[in-house]
Amino acid sequence: MHCRLSCLGAPAVSLPGSTGFGKGASLNDVSVEDCRKACTNSEGCEGIVYTNATRGTPFSSMCYGRRDIHTSMCQPGGQHFTELIGTYPRGKCALFGDPHIISFDRVYGPPVTVLTAGEYHLVKSGPLSIQGRFGYTKRFPTAASTVGIAVGGSMVKGHTLVVVFTGPAPGAEGFKVFWDGKRIMADYPSNFASADGLLAAKYEAMDPQKFHREGRHTIGGAEGLLPSYLFEFTDSSHNPPLFLTLYVLLGPDNVNAVITTWKVAGGQDGFCGNFNCDQADDGLEALTARGASLPILAGESLFKHGAAAPAWVMRKVAPPSIDDCDPAVKARAEEACRGLPHGAATACIFDACAANTAEAAQVDALEDVATLASEQQPMVKHAKQPSFKQVHRQAPQPHVDGCGAQCTYAGLTKDCRSRTFWGAIHHFAGHKDACKKSHTEVLKTCPVCAVCSVAASGCDKRGRDTHVLVKYQKEDLGGFRISQGLHLTSTVSIAFGACLIAVVGALLVVRRHVHWRTIAVDEENRAEELPLVPVAA
Repeated sequence: MHCRLSCLGAPAVSLPGSTGFGKGASLNDVSVEDCRKACTNSEGCEGIVYTNATRGTPFSSMCYGRRDIHTSMCQPGGQHFTELIGTYPRGKCALFGDPHIISFDRVYGPPVTVLTAGEYHLVKSGPLSIQGRFGYTKRFPTAASTVGIAVGGSMVKGHTLVVVFTGPAPGAEGFKVFWDGKRIMADYPSNFASADGLLAAKYEAMDPQKFHREGRHTIGGAEGLLPSYLFEFTDSSHNPPLFLTLYVLLGPDNVNAVITTWKVAGGQDGFCGNFNCDQADDGLEALTARGASLPILAGESLFKHGAAAPAWVMRKVAPPSIDDCDPAVKARAEEACRGLPHGAATACIFDACAANTAEAAQVDALEDVATLASEQQPMVKHAKQPSFKQVHRQAPQPHVDGCGAQCTYAGLTKDCRSRTFWGAIHHFAGHKDACKKSHTEVLKTCPVCAVCSVAASGCDKRGRDTHVLVKYQKEDLGGFRISQGLHLTSTVSIAFGACLIAVVGALLVVRRHVHWRTIAVDEENRAEELPLVPVAA
């Protein structure tokens, strides 16, 4: 299996006659055929990385032995190529946004975009079936997003796993997981292990970027741990036993998903591609030509072992087009998305057009810039030759007020800044790190608020301003459900509020007595944080 990738980062296997050490050990001045033979005759060797572009070295060619080759960790081939010998590669297929799908072979994109609601094959093969349910969301009402994912087949011993958005509540509460038709992991956080040991699953806060560079796209913010599912399938008949991993990041009414597995023996197809190391035949036209992009027949759907999606999610609507995009939205999106790598700029612009708001592009760009920065950091940190200037091109930094992002919960729409502060003084009043605890709870129902850190929200500072405190003690933002901890009764809450008002009144008298003449208010929050009562000079 020939791959136009450079997998030099895979674990090294020293070939007979190699010079050098570790991953730098190479068998030099040999033909491709002799390189293959050297790997075949070396214990543990599963593939080779080969190049005959050796300028700057005394060799005409260089051959490297490798094992446990994971294509998603390889670099674009350039002057090297990788060949699998007697085994199959492992890789990742990622689904994000509305939905953009990065197939096993398209390690660096461009993604394929599916716009129409329905159920489709992601991985279709004899022993393994992974299906995706695409539907419409509040953010993308005319462009489908991933709202469910299902796994089945003989490779998982005839079991079925189904993750679906059922609503009506947004966020984590609107999702359900089924194993062989029975609901599991209804509580947050929780774990599950199947009786036969095949599946180990957990439901807790995780870092999406740990699973894929695009893991945070659209719904993951720029940093922080977010409510997620992780499913790991293990069978001793496989080597290694862990043969399939499914990561699912929960959004308001959609998910991002990352499938990690080996190429299936006997061939595969679907929107995750045929995993033949040729990205050219994973485009939408090629998928359509071989029938891999067709919706699943009702009798083949694995989602019958789960739950139906809300009717509004699967309704039929005309898909959006960049050609029909509002010119103002498109212009702002092009500016915000400019410079993003690996086809991300096009996906970023499309998201803005689908949502009909440039803010969608700004959020996408912020997430991608954060990802790009984290990927570039090791390059800077480990540079060993600082004798020349090396400047890394940086993508443009969009000016985004993440704390101004809106979230609808309990029938009310408020920004992340307000929700974090409201929770701190209503549910965690008197607690140490009240703002931090409130922020953690907000993320469970408002994942979009991940772009608003505790520090950026100004929660701690606002808590020290008595005028703001009175305002937010009176305001109802719909609250949020606390999964653990103390729940105050209405009587206690009223008493507590009365005490606070009394304290505030005393403070106002003191302020007047000592001639405090000004009220320090952050400029960006001035409109919502003005004193509730006039303060005399």
